[in-house]
Amino acid sequence: MLAHLSLLATGGLFVLLGQGNPINSRSNAGCSFHLTINAGGSPPATYSVGQIGDGLCRARGDLEASTFTWFGDAFVDQQGRGCWWTPPTSVLQCDPSQQLSHGFEIGCDGNVTFSGQSTFFACKTDDSANIYLEPNGAQCQPVTLASDGCQSTCYVSSSPPLSDGSSREHVAGPEQASPVRNSSTADDQPSPLSPPAKDCPANIIWSPFEKPQMMIPVDRSNPSKAYGPSLLGQITQNFSTVFNVDIPASYAGKSCKVFFSLPTMEQLSSSNGTETYYLSGSGGVAFSRMANPATMGTTWEDIFGGDENTGLFSSSNSSSGGSLGGATALGQTTLTPGYTYVVDRFACPAGQTLTYLITEPDEEDTYLVYIQGDVPVALGLFMSTC
Repeated sequence: MLAHLSLLATGGLFVLLGQGNPINSRSNAGCSFHLTINAGGSPPATYSVGQIGDGLCRARGDLEASTFTWFGDAFVDQQGRGCWWTPPTSVLQCDPSQQLSHGFEIGCDGNVTFSGQSTFFACKTDDSANIYLEPNGAQCQPVTLASDGCQSTCYVSSSPPLSDGSSREHVAGPEQASPVRNSSTADDQPSPLSPPAKDCPANIIWSPFEKPQMMIPVDRSNPSKAYGPSLLGQITQNFSTVFNVDIPASYAGKSCKVFFSLPTMEQLSSSNGTETYYLSGSGGVAFSRMANPATMGTTWEDIFGGDENTGLFSSSNSSSGGSLGGATALGQTTLTPGYTYVVDRFACPAGQTLTYLITEPDEEDTYLVYIQGDVPVALGLFMSTC
């Protein structure tokens, strides 16, 4: 298969996550794409990039293409595993809780580069080929990578529009902002929760905490599609994320607090942890608590009842919803790196599962894509107890 591989080089720009052109990145953050290798020839020989069970990326003509999700200059696979050039061989692989390799760009023509490098290497193994940053193997040939989605914008002028250069970073502090709580009027809203006896800290250091037992992305553009559990949180124009939080029976008589933590990129990079995120746009998000728990098959229609014009996140802040029942709107806020946002406080309903939804409100343009994590810095939705 690889005997006729030849060089096909293309140029590209290097974009850093959160530091590159925000207009280019804004248009494609959180989108999905497939990869192919181009082995040259006439007509060009192309092969889909799929994966074997351990996440290793491989190219073969009959291999089912893997679906990847774009982070702005990095990506994860369909199981939420971080994709990177695995040392020491620099083979492309996606692993659980792995720090992503940053430096990828998808050009407006679909060609993929890494730190300006446009030529990669397909090295034969059995009847397929692994993909390397540098040649590692007896039968390696230069190839190029192409994406079928998430392309940056092609500009007619010599340079793209400039951003305003404003910074969204703030000094971290406990509970510096909290959404305003709103009440709902729909008849089938979730039962009200009892007020807490104590006010627990909104962090994972000073009190025991729980993280979501299941995170489910739902897609407005594919309302009946079930994506299944993921470690990837997505709040974009089309994607919202549902979270199931199990309350242990041992929490009986205790107080609980649900909060969302968004550290600065400096905090993440200095911690050498595995978490990462991409945030652009207004940063506006809405929090709600659903009446019924999500399942592995939960879809957009299960939340919105198949009605894309539902008023769930309009000024009424209420909805009858789909199979997840009604929603209690807990408030809207603007996310800023370095802040922790209190979502809900209540007396712990021991042994129950609570389900939360984060979505982009009406008239906002938020793009947030992140890997939920707590080592060593909290990123995402958590529940503390005291």
